Amino acid sequence: MHRPLLIIAAFAGLSVSSARAEFIVNITQVGNNVIASGSGTIDLTGLTDLGPGDASPSVAPRVGLIALGVAGDTEIYTGFTGPSSFGSGAVTHATTAAGDTVGIDDDTNYLAVPPGFVSGGSLSGTATFDNTTLAGLGLTPGQYVYSWNTPDDSFVVNVVPSTTPPPVGVPEPASLALLGGSLLGCCLVRRRRRTEG
Repeated sequence: MHRPLLIIAAFAGLSVSSARAEFIVNITQVGNNVIASGSGTIDLTGLTDLGPGDASPSVAPRVGLIALGVAGDTEIYTGFTGPSSFGSGAVTHATTAAGDTVGIDDDTNYLAVPPGFVSGGSLSGTATFDNTTLAGLGLTPGQYVYSWNTPDDSFVVNVVPSTTPPPVGVPEPASLALLGGSLLGCCLVRRRRRTEG
């Protein structure tokens, strides 16, 4: 009587696919500073462990390097493919940083994660570059994808141009000011009519 359920469960088990792991870094202009913020999961399956290393928060677009989080020891892996650069800039060290030490360097084909990191786990880190711009760091706007176990696992670098309009449905500051002024004008006209009447 329960045989159909067992057959369905058996077929469902066959269709399970491996989980996709993706770590995404967004590099954006915020006021006078550039902030690189990354989060996501990294699956180390398919990569080769090269042993211990170290990293400090920095960016070197011309060799495809971005490192986030506090400076410190790392474990280095290799075996991914991706673009050789995401701009023309040389090495610039971050002014401040926080979170997990994680990064990628296409020049040496190194992916750095914290020591003892468990494959498939979540990571997050930031690096802030004070008093500069995306152009000042030599970053070229665009999306740069480094992958392994294609297309399942990736480390994505998004260089977001400063001129990006706000997402649909989010009014720009000038629109908000215009809307606020219009509402205030309507309220004043309505109040005036009440006092006159």
